[in-house]
Amino acid sequence: MLSRQLLVWRGSRLAARRGAGFVREGHPQRVRDLALALGRAAGLGAAELAALEQAALLHDLGRCLLPPHADEKLHPQVGAELLLGQDLPPSTLAAVRHHHERWDGRGYPGGLRGEAIPPLARVLAVANLADHLAGFPPEVRAQRLAWERGLALDPQWVNLYLSVLGH
Repeated sequence: MLSRQLLVWRGSRLAARRGAGFVREGHPQRVRDLALALGRAAGLGAAELAALEQAALLHDLGRCLLPPHADEKLHPQVGAELLLGQDLPPSTLAAVRHHHERWDGRGYPGGLRGEAIPPLARVLAVANLADHLAGFPPEVRAQRLAWERGLALDPQWVNLYLSVLGH
């Protein structure tokens, strides 16, 4: 069995290298930094922050195993299944599996809605989108995140992002 640190390192490196289209190199690390900033601002405890960090680094691991023309929507489930049996907290696995769920229930893989989405997956979703929008001017990024508040993203985490990081 791989050590937790080695698994996180390998997973984040593979996800950054393989990527998929719009995912730029360093994406897992930037998502980690944003997610941890949000988690700290929200007062998450050390164990939750550690689980969030692991989830952020591993959230796109499933992309590494998908064939070139596979359904992109499979990557969260593939990544979570790959991590089963590893020494990771259940909240890390849940965040990896559900980081593409939407607040309005139209996400994947489970179509979860609102509070049914695991808490760390909701943080990860905000950080993930914020990084994908990093190439846009700050005001455009803020507008898009505000637009997704209550649709794709948990309103509380978006509000925290806009008030604390707001860039």
